[in-house]
Amino acid sequence: MHHNTSVVTQGANGTRIKSGIDQNRLFVGFGHFWDEKKKVQFEWGYLNQLLVIPRKDDLMNHGFLANLFVNL
Repeated sequence: MHHNTSVVTQGANGTRIKSGIDQNRLFVGFGHFWDEKKKVQFEWGYLNQLLVIPRKDDLMNHGFLANLFVNL
């Protein structure tokens, strides 16, 4: 699975927020069912987040994500 999200803001008069993209997230991951009835699923992947900070250096975060889903 692959997911990419961009967040766009629009600044108002008198605020410090600039219009445009202020963050971008990219996720790449895999999922696997543990049983034949497909009631337990495990997903894992990598998340990259870029934060655009006005008047400062941009910040890039890296994360490893894991999810466990159980259907009762």
